[in-house]
Amino acid sequence: MNKLSVFVAVAFLVSPVSALTYMGSPTSNVKQGELLLGFDYSDSDLDVEWRGYGLRGTIKNFESDLYLGKVGLGLSDGFELFGRFGLNRMDYTLSQMEYTEDIQDGFRFSSGNEFTWGVGMKATLGRKDNLSWGALFQLMDITGHDKTYFDEYPVDTEIDAYEIQLAIGPSYEIDSLCLYGGPFLHAIGGDVDMKSGSTTLSSFDIEQGSEVGGYIGLGWQFAENSSLNVEYQLTGDAQVIGISLLNRFGGPTKTEKPVVRQMPVTMPKPEPEVDASGRIITGYHMKRNASGDFAKDKDGNFVFDPVYEVVQGK
Repeated sequence: MNKLSVFVAVAFLVSPVSALTYMGSPTSNVKQGELLLGFDYSDSDLDVEWRGYGLRGTIKNFESDLYLGKVGLGLSDGFELFGRFGLNRMDYTLSQMEYTEDIQDGFRFSSGNEFTWGVGMKATLGRKDNLSWGALFQLMDITGHDKTYFDEYPVDTEIDAYEIQLAIGPSYEIDSLCLYGGPFLHAIGGDVDMKSGSTTLSSFDIEQGSEVGGYIGLGWQFAENSSLNVEYQLTGDAQVIGISLLNRFGGPTKTEKPVVRQMPVTMPKPEPEVDASGRIITGYHMKRNASGDFAKDKDGNFVFDPVYEVVQGK
């Protein structure tokens, strides 16, 4: 492998490994049938040291910017499926090179704005009061194309890779705020092809074992169905700041509670019933005849006698 192919191979082998994407809360408060529409932005900036094939150096100011639209659907309460699409841009500078011959210091690569997409899901696994636990999985396509020059050689490089992130953790709600975070796994796979004109300089696979990281975020529900999140991710060789705006639409129709009319606390006192002599009647009882049976009139109806109010001293 000549000096040029080794140089470019090492540079592009390292670059995709550092990519990370905004994740959001590992729990979901989506309702069945709700539609999710939003926007995610991720920015990473770091330095990576490397050595191999007689070369050593540093990737300075590696920066990856992701601008992603998001659309999702609530499959059931607390369980959502989502997709992403947008632009990915990777920029970095190679410096501090050492080789048997002089190599230009500060060689810069830029992938330009490349279309990217991804899918994922998240679910709430349990909830007690304001504390929820959940899990999140997402897969992102990582593509990049760069055409630049190394000395007098034109170099075309194509990156076709994928990124997987798996997170599990809690979220705690305080009024309109939500604090979330936890550990996550991060893995990369794919391939890189490099050509100079019609000559293939190198073609190799990108493989990285799972890497453990951690993240923390804060969400603010500024409207009934709208929220804004900010989060920070950290692994052994990367740190990322992400921002997300999300809106929920549709879902189950809210049913109005029936109006219960309450009886007044005090009832108006009815006018007392009086007989012809002015005595107050408090009730009636069935009259009995001389044999002790209930008395009836000539039409066969029971006969009732009035019960009068008892007045003390009379």
